Amino acid sequence: MNACSLHVSGTRRYGLVNISRRIMAAQEPSPPSSLEGNKPGFPKKILANNLEDKHLCNSCQKILRRPLQAQCGHRFCSFCFYKLVSSGPQECSACIKEDLFEEPTSILKQGGVSTF
Repeated sequence: MNACSLHVSGTRRYGLVNISRRIMAAQEPSPPSSLEGNKPGFPKKILANNLEDKHLCNSCQKILRRPLQAQCGHRFCSFCFYKLVSSGPQECSACIKEDLFEEPTSILKQGGVSTF
């Protein structure tokens, strides 16, 4: 049997064409999963339309992945939020930037978020 021959076994077909299709399929990137909590947001380029700011993370400025909303109302990817508060409570930079800072509401801390 040479390299170009095809072997048929039951209903499965094996050969160079089928093997190369499997390899190509394995190399194609899969769509991003929203269940991956250990990554920042999705790149904006995956959508054709512009998004409102409420759909973007206030830290990485990407599309929210596993979104959390702080007490102040600003939204973060779970990865970005926990990275921010990993060294302790932090002032919300979005509140400061928008001149809305108000203690204790604008203090980001573990447990001070809600999911949606």
